[in-house]
Amino acid sequence: MTPHVQASPKTGSGAPPPLPPTVPIRVIMDGDRLDIQASVDLEGLKKLRTMLEKYQGILEIMQPDEAAN
Repeated sequence: MTPHVQASPKTGSGAPPPLPPTVPIRVIMDGDRLDIQASVDLEGLKKLRTMLEKYQGILEIMQPDEAAN
């Protein structure tokens, strides 16, 4: 089970396209937000958790340094 990850802006419709049957996880990074769709079993859940921890690190890096204010 390989997760499908995209880092691209959302389409103008606002609603993400439905997942193809073979793609259990879809994550789109849109600026400082994530659009996530997932249909996972326990193994997929573990992979999703790992992915989200990595995205958390990216989003934390992107946040302005509050100590500089």
